[in-house]
Amino acid sequence: YQEKDYERDFKDYEFSGTSMRDHWASGFEDTVKTLRHPQWLVKPDKSAAIVVHDVHRIED
Repeated sequence: YQEKDYERDFKDYEFSGTSMRDHWASGFEDTVKTLRHPQWLVKPDKSAAIVVHDVHRIED
């Protein structure tokens, strides 16, 4: 999750309708971005303990 510029320290208990719709939209967008990388869905071989893909990482 990428926090928004307008969020403050109290975001952990801010559940207004606007905030919740914003969070849901952000989660949906992250899911769409993830599914655009089908290679990320391939099961890693047994030698890899964990694999992490970050849709917010800026590629060089």
